[in-house]
Amino acid sequence: METTSDEIVTKVNETTAMAPTGEAPEETLVEQILLWRDLKLSGAIFGSVNLICILTLFVKYSFLSVFSFLVMALLVASFLFKNAAKLLEGHLGKDKIPQPSFGLEPFNADAIQAKVPQVVDFLNENITKTRDIVTCKDNKTTLKALGATFGVYLVGRIFPDLVLFYVLFLAAFILPKVYEMNKDEIDKAAAQAQERIAEESAKAYKIAEERTREYSDLASKKFNDTASPYLEKYQPQLDTIRQRFSTTAVTAPADLTDAATSGTKTE
Repeated sequence: METTSDEIVTKVNETTAMAPTGEAPEETLVEQILLWRDLKLSGAIFGSVNLICILTLFVKYSFLSVFSFLVMALLVASFLFKNAAKLLEGHLGKDKIPQPSFGLEPFNADAIQAKVPQVVDFLNENITKTRDIVTCKDNKTTLKALGATFGVYLVGRIFPDLVLFYVLFLAAFILPKVYEMNKDEIDKAAAQAQERIAEESAKAYKIAEERTREYSDLASKKFNDTASPYLEKYQPQLDTIRQRFSTTAVTAPADLTDAATSGTKTE
């Protein structure tokens, strides 16, 4: 089948359109927060959550009490700042007084609508995977999910929920930035660790295979040594039973044939 020049141009255009442009993908808001792109926003979230967790875990305040107290402190600070700013507007001017928004910016409808297809595809993909796991479409995948669920159950028995959340929160705010600052060293160490794990796994698999073969041969030999005297002792009885069953199986059809013949003559 020959390829025309138009088809070649079309394929080249498709390849060019699919080729990477070399530009770094735009970071999401979560990535910007976790990678400390905006120090004020990341610091405010990190400090607030740390304060809540410390007061809840170590000072033994309830979560609702701490949360309510922080909201009241924020409202009091906003009230004082706003009213103080009104008093200073006549002396400094309104333009020179900052107007904090506390990060409460309105949503961009166009940006949200652009993300809707991605969110829907993500949800549908995960719903399909979950349904396949629950309906046991693949035994291996279902067993993996069962093992993972059991692992989460064990972790939940060891660590309280708030402690686990606090540990994950610290890891989310610390580890990505540490990795970004030491990417080359961490990648090199991870590659070396992966090679070492692969080598040790291969050695362990080889040893396990050899031990399994040794134990299998030993068990087979032990069974033969144990069963041989009994087989020799009861071999005549086994031969007699075998001959009896074979004789019965051969003569049974002949007996049935004779009985059928005699019944026909009697009629």
